[in-house]
Amino acid sequence: MKRLPHHAAQHHSTESREANRAFTLVEMLVVIAILAVLAAIAVGAIERFADSGKQAVTAGRLRQVYVLQMAFAQDNNGLLTPFWTSVVPLTWQEKLFPYLNLVNREGAKEDPKLVLNSPYQKITGGQAVWQSGRSFGLNNYMADTSRWNYRIIRVPEPSKIILAGDMHQGNCDFLNTADGKNWYGSAPGWGHPEYRHVGKKKAMMLFMDGHTELLGEEELALKPSDGSASRWNWWQ
Repeated sequence: MKRLPHHAAQHHSTESREANRAFTLVEMLVVIAILAVLAAIAVGAIERFADSGKQAVTAGRLRQVYVLQMAFAQDNNGLLTPFWTSVVPLTWQEKLFPYLNLVNREGAKEDPKLVLNSPYQKITGGQAVWQSGRSFGLNNYMADTSRWNYRIIRVPEPSKIILAGDMHQGNCDFLNTADGKNWYGSAPGWGHPEYRHVGKKKAMMLFMDGHTELLGEEELALKPSDGSASRWNWWQ
């Protein structure tokens, strides 16, 4: 077997070490790239998991709103909770407080656990819920005195009509449609649905039969663009 000269063997050994170092660097870059991809996937999964959890909490709170509304109706001849008015300056949430053993804002305990608001509700430090705004609203068309007037018995198909749902947080307690309509016919810039779920594309809505659905902007227009029936009222 022919042996390499000493200087040639040393040169070959140096090249091998350099090749090994280069290969190790490539390996490190590949590992770093893989870790970056896995981190991105993990962050996305965590966000989806967190959103999924809040979806479940939102649906649960809205179903609780339904149960409380039915209890209120049973005690008030089928009448659901009216909205705030200058004559009766109480929100629909406050009208449900007695069923939760809570007191109204004069007692400084307005919905302290946010059970009648979205889990996405944001509270400014030191403020009560009524001061920072509400994040669930009732269907504004309930106030139509000639057709509905807050009475559940007036609704012909409860599974198709919205009772309450995700609302842009603000000083309002009722929901207008996604295209800014209400039973007055106006187009206000407040009280509109808030899309908190599925990449901020869907709002959670509670229907008059107690079930919940995630709906998008087009579905929450007064007259959906796909030609389906209005989810806000039955007389359009």
